[in-house]
Amino acid sequence: MISKDMNMKEVIDKFPEVGPILAQAGLHCVGCHASAGETIKQGCSAHGLTDKAINDLVDLANDKIKLFDSLPQIKFTKKASAHLKEKLKSAKAKYIRLMPIFGGFDFDAVNEKHENEILIKGEVVIVTSPSLERFLRGVTIDFDSKQNDFTAKRE
Repeated sequence: MISKDMNMKEVIDKFPEVGPILAQAGLHCVGCHASAGETIKQGCSAHGLTDKAINDLVDLANDKIKLFDSLPQIKFTKKASAHLKEKLKSAKAKYIRLMPIFGGFDFDAVNEKHENEILIKGEVVIVTSPSLERFLRGVTIDFDSKQNDFTAKRE
């Protein structure tokens, strides 16, 4: 759970699902360098939010956090898993790294896990950052043969 006295960057790093909530409240700086040194309250006050609006925003963010806490980890359909297995086999790799790219995500076959990454174990072992894993909770990844690409759908 978060409070208005928490550092904005740390909140976004730990709970990326609250980024859109903060942005909708006018805090478009959630991804900029200014947010690294500001608390939620400082950022909200700088954008003209009242104490009540700040408290309501924190409550809304905490509701979103509770929702994401209850969601299952990212899932992969059999088709997506099969495609990722082929990618592993052809690269002779151990893991599939799930990483964010502009406008979405991508998969890369790798043999190492970085210190700050977590494992998602299934038919294929995925390595990713804790914040991306959290952001993709409740999402099912499929492979669309017509598009020759992965698709994502939140349940």
